[in-house]
Amino acid sequence: MQKIINMITQNSSNVSLNITLLIQVSEQDLSKTLLLSGMGTDTSHGTIKLQDEWKNDPNRDMSALNVLNVDFDMNKLVPLFNKMRHSMERIAQEIGENGLSSFSTPLWNPSNISENLTVVLHKLGGCSMGKDRNSGVVNSNGQIYKGNGSTLTETYDNLYVIDGGIVPRSLGFNSSLTIAALAFRIAEQIVGFSNLPVEEAMVNSKKVYFPR
Repeated sequence: MQKIINMITQNSSNVSLNITLLIQVSEQDLSKTLLLSGMGTDTSHGTIKLQDEWKNDPNRDMSALNVLNVDFDMNKLVPLFNKMRHSMERIAQEIGENGLSSFSTPLWNPSNISENLTVVLHKLGGCSMGKDRNSGVVNSNGQIYKGNGSTLTETYDNLYVIDGGIVPRSLGFNSSLTIAALAFRIAEQIVGFSNLPVEEAMVNSKKVYFPR
């Protein structure tokens, strides 16, 4: 567990962290550890923007990391995290070796919100779908809108974004199947169904797909 915590915190370059993680576990202790993953719908009020200094540099390093400005008020996550922690506390109370005292959220301290960290498994947003360039980065087919196009819906040729970045908001549940469904739909639009490595079948009046 400590190795996992160290890996997470040490990869947070250019971010000021003053977090004390009081976790010491042995391999034997891990046999009694249950990791809980909480999911929910956040406020979707954060913004991610390219740093102007990097964006406006004609010789910018396209492989550079840490070129984003992320603006999000962690306090807006408090109601959601309180709800998830309460549910997890109920589980710990019933199955924890020491009841409620067995429960810990080492990256989230309710009394020190500004210094907390979150771990995102399926990042959403950043290149959100929208009906035109004023409301999104891509259309429903993943095509990127032209910032200076003759119309609000004009897109670049053969340029797509096909991942969780095009999902415009939190879904409240595991998003992997939604991302996969979007990717499959866009791929079908690009190459046509007949060129995909799947075959269609009907199961109980529902259309499903199997590998060829």
